[in-house]
Amino acid sequence: MDFGTVYYAISLFIIAIVTFGIINKPEIGLCSILVMGYGDGFAAIIGKKVKSLEYKIGDTRKTIAGSCTMFFITFLIIAIYLCMVNSPLWIVKSLIISLILTVIEAFGIKGTDNIIVPIASMILLILATI
Repeated sequence: MDFGTVYYAISLFIIAIVTFGIINKPEIGLCSILVMGYGDGFAAIIGKKVKSLEYKIGDTRKTIAGSCTMFFITFLIIAIYLCMVNSPLWIVKSLIISLILTVIEAFGIKGTDNIIVPIASMILLILATI
């Protein structure tokens, strides 16, 4: 059984409370949601459509094409945001954050990536903009 949809709703709730209320930076919440929606979403689509090497973590099968897609889209979202807020070393931070989130997504089994990726994204963006 996969609780991915439930986890995603929980992560949206937590992100909304933290970014709209506690830290009052809704743009960080937006980026976190975009990373999950577009990064993970397109990773699944591209991973199934493009033939590439597969790897297995637990019971979950992933593809190199899907993981590369996750990394690229995540990098674009994070880089645009960090560049817009004039974060020092924005390109380096974007690369590091994107790599971390791609690894987290790869290890997310049974839908757990739907809660871990957006929340980790939010935390990493908060840390990157301190």
